[in-house]
Amino acid sequence: MAQLLLEVMGLILKLKKKGRIFMKVIIDRFEGDYAVVELDEGKFLNMPKELVPFAKEGDVIKITVDHDETKKRSEHITDLMANLFKD
Repeated sequence: MAQLLLEVMGLILKLKKKGRIFMKVIIDRFEGDYAVVELDEGKFLNMPKELVPFAKEGDVIKITVDHDETKKRSEHITDLMANLFKD
């Protein structure tokens, strides 16, 4: 799983440099608890089926980073921590 995350993060960085803020993967097949997905570069990786519960072979999955939601969650956690440690 850690290897998958490192490879995906590397691909996201490459796409970001090209001006893209998302990546697409295609579900090639299912093997056990994994969906085998093909990346833009023709590389194949295993993705846990739990991440794509309603997908089927041939489906295109778009992976994005939601910066707005990340910022909201970070601010919410900061507020919770500030309230927790108030005198």
